[in-house]
Amino acid sequence: MEEDRGQAMALRIERAALRAGLAERADRIGEAVRAVLEHRRPAFPDVHHPDFLHPGRTALILLEDLGAADADLLLAALLRDSERPALDLAADLAVRVAGNRAATIAASLPDAGLDPADRLEALVTLDNDALMVALAERLDHARHLHLQPTERWAAFHDGITRADLPAASRTHPHLAWRIQWWHDNFARRFLNTR
Repeated sequence: MEEDRGQAMALRIERAALRAGLAERADRIGEAVRAVLEHRRPAFPDVHHPDFLHPGRTALILLEDLGAADADLLLAALLRDSERPALDLAADLAVRVAGNRAATIAASLPDAGLDPADRLEALVTLDNDALMVALAERLDHARHLHLQPTERWAAFHDGITRADLPAASRTHPHLAWRIQWWHDNFARRFLNTR
């Protein structure tokens, strides 16, 4: 049963990659999903933990919400977890799993632990492709923030306000809209602010 959850994610991403016109890379993307989730498994003995499938959900945001049809962007998304950088694959393994360009993109993405001003600076210096991956990755974490301890909520939301939202205006309009929508709705529902 535990294997099925990771396998189901890999198959879902493979099918989405095929629909996006990435037939020649869909198998490699699916293999990368499986490798990354297997690498994460020791950190999540309960594969129903919301963060276990985070890399796959980030790739799906790029594929299904943003229409990304660049396999290296999807592979880069699988390699990065800004909230848990210790779970990122080592550089040499990342290259073997995803290739040089994807590993380089993933390595360029900033960690979540930066001060928001420093994170904003790091984000705006990324090229548009890397910025889109970085923001999709943060959006997936944001979408699951309500499952984290409440003491994390305000600081995370503040980081989105001060770094990710301003950077989002430089990238894909739908991604910017989704981040703004999450920001406003989370504040209203969980932080009791406007």
